[in-house]
Amino acid sequence: MLDYATGARLVIRYSHDRGVIIDYAVVLVLPHDGAEQTIRVYDGAHDVNDMHRHTRSRGKASAERFHAVHSPKACGSPSTRSKPATAR
Repeated sequence: MLDYATGARLVIRYSHDRGVIIDYAVVLVLPHDGAEQTIRVYDGAHDVNDMHRHTRSRGKASAERFHAVHSPKACGSPSTRSKPATAR
């Protein structure tokens, strides 16, 4: 729980292979009308680090890249770990 007064919390999900993170999602949620409302999602889907904004009026917005190096899925697997990450 980030803030007990507002009910804001982070939900963190990840998968790994032999201790190496290969995918992740960090989701900021707030309660609204008895349900949880997603506010932001940071993830490594599609081999890039993206952020999605969510609003009640428009829903999920297009992804915005927030970090130029490969996601953990692309550079964290044992077969590619020794290769340097390059910006896309």
